[in-house]
Amino acid sequence: MRLIGLAVGCALATACGGGGGTTTPTPTPAAVTLSPATPATLTSVGATLTLTVVVRDASGNTITNPTVSWTTSNAAVATVSPTAGTSTTVTSIGDGTATVSARSGTAVGGTTVTVQQASSVSTVTVTPSAPAALTSVGSTVTLTALVRDGSNNVIPNATVTWTTSNSAVATVSPSSGLSTTATSTGNGSATITAHFGSVQGVSTVTVQQVLASVLLSPSTATILLGGTPNTVQLTAAPRDANGNAIGGLPAPSFTLDSPAHVTVRSGGLVTAQSLGSNVVTASVNGVASNGATITVASSGGGVHTTITANGTTFTPSTVTIARGDFIDWTFVNTHTVFYDSGPVAMANIGSPNGISTQTVPQQFNTPGTYAFHCELHGTPTTGMRGTITVTP
Repeated sequence: MRLIGLAVGCALATACGGGGGTTTPTPTPAAVTLSPATPATLTSVGATLTLTVVVRDASGNTITNPTVSWTTSNAAVATVSPTAGTSTTVTSIGDGTATVSARSGTAVGGTTVTVQQASSVSTVTVTPSAPAALTSVGSTVTLTALVRDGSNNVIPNATVTWTTSNSAVATVSPSSGLSTTATSTGNGSATITAHFGSVQGVSTVTVQQVLASVLLSPSTATILLGGTPNTVQLTAAPRDANGNAIGGLPAPSFTLDSPAHVTVRSGGLVTAQSLGSNVVTASVNGVASNGATITVASSGGGVHTTITANGTTFTPSTVTIARGDFIDWTFVNTHTVFYDSGPVAMANIGSPNGISTQTVPQQFNTPGTYAFHCELHGTPTTGMRGTITVTP
């Protein structure tokens, strides 16, 4: 009986744990290995990379279900999520380099992530996208390039170079940078191209000068009656809004105020006819020029003969003078002097409405007979009329 009780007691003692069993110790992380282990390069913002980790103890045994935390050295380049676990996703934020680290206990492993958007440029867009129309030489338009990576994200501070297909129409300056200024140099069309490596964006610049003004020169001149010079050549220059000359337009037409003391040919040659001054203007396609004041002065020679216009009579109505002499037309009341014939065209005086109470000198430099009448009181054959004979 005693032996049976002892055996039972031993069995109970064993069942109650009194046999002295052992406990497995928690492994200590000694090494952290990331996969992929080689440095990674992401070529667009928003691109991702999955990293996984293997944690081993000092004997090289893999630790199952290790506690791992993840960090990034530069969140402006790359972020990690989640920040705990045996794997994480790295997301690119901007160009640069970041070290992504995994820590388990005191053991740390890491890898390098580089973000280079420029290596995967997808598009270069130039704004404004609509063709630019410039209406004068020297006008400008600012063009801006927008560079995007393969994920359609904008690449800031991208190095863009600019070229023009026709520098005779438009130039670009500066030739590098995200924006440039296109300046018109002549009429035509030019393609402006923004280059980023082999990727290009384009915009078109069209230049067509629009007439804005006409510059008549010289603006003042004095010519002599019966002397030299008795002519002056006027030049009408069409200009755009920036004052640049425009070619290929119709010839200008010329007009002058009255009474006329000069004549103006279609090419702008002004010739003295009588003492006084006129303002000459030119017009191109309906755009008028500045006025050029032309003064006719006496050369100092010649004899003056007076013909008085009074009532319905020129007194005297018939005179003979020498070449280079003057007729001083004296208007007591309202009359005109209209030339009906002569060896050369003379400037009519007061036509058609008449002038009064003034004297207008007129020099005759071409021999011959000049017939004239007053438009208000006569005709070429009746009424208030007369002749002037100029001898050589």
